[in-house]
Amino acid sequence: MRINICLISDENFIQHLAVTMASILANANIDDDLYFYILLDKTLSSETKEKILTLKKIKKFNIYFIEVEKSIFNNYSNVRKMANFKFFLGDILKDVDKILYLDCDLVVLTSLKDLFSEDIDNYYLAGADNIGHYFLYKDRGYFISDFYINSGVMLINLKLWRRDNLKDKFITIKEKNIKNFVFVDQDVINLCCENKIKPLDLSWNMHTGFFKNFYFHPMKEKIKKAMANPKIIHYSSFKKPWNAYSPLMKFYYKYLSLTPFNKNITFKFKLTVFFTYFVFLLDILNRRTRVLFSPVLKRARKNKILRKIKDKINVVLGIDNK
Repeated sequence: MRINICLISDENFIQHLAVTMASILANANIDDDLYFYILLDKTLSSETKEKILTLKKIKKFNIYFIEVEKSIFNNYSNVRKMANFKFFLGDILKDVDKILYLDCDLVVLTSLKDLFSEDIDNYYLAGADNIGHYFLYKDRGYFISDFYINSGVMLINLKLWRRDNLKDKFITIKEKNIKNFVFVDQDVINLCCENKIKPLDLSWNMHTGFFKNFYFHPMKEKIKKAMANPKIIHYSSFKKPWNAYSPLMKFYYKYLSLTPFNKNITFKFKLTVFFTYFVFLLDILNRRTRVLFSPVLKRARKNKILRKIKDKINVVLGIDNK
């Protein structure tokens, strides 16, 4: 079965792209016919391309290195090119009607056949719920819809994107709302494609924020199930396996070892992981404490004495008292 996969990278991020590719290849079925479309802001060096091609020793695949034409942005102002390649996929990949877009900070632990086989004929795309959006809405009043996906894993119907000219709609929504958005490009896709996004099981995008956010989440049981058997691990926080502690980072290094970019882990980095692990644990404790105390603190607002207690607790927890 042919499986089309799109990755976006530049020379600086190529190691992580290679890890993602290696994980896909290592877990593919024998009959998975993999086609990789690598979108670039500038041409990769010949040496780098050769390193990527050595991954064929894991499993054979087809690959297209596509330097995105700058002219594609001529009619658009204030468009950050790399960040907005996703908006232009319908134009860049003119001969592809269905594609699986993946961020390069993730690893795949199973064949992508079942995911790519999802029927999205009547949808713009399929994606998994970004569970952290629940807390953004709860804590900050930031809300788009009840179902809000993480855009790091998207099965996209490019045929419909072209038919309905989503590219222009994406850019228009971004320009009008950029000051109100937190995750700009992800917010744009969710807002523009609302009601035409097919939900995927959380295991297809088990991002590492689950470990911090699931404890008091209304989807707790579904999240725990995904965490127990992830199909894609998405290192979606700012702390990545290559710069700090990240849950399930061992899988990143497992697949890094299959690439030409494999390298020894330094003692300095081990210390960084050790200390950031404890910061991670403290962050979880802080989040759970805030949720536990929030009902008490809300009731305390009507009482001046309790309000003072609330403010002191918030100072300790690092919560804005405004």
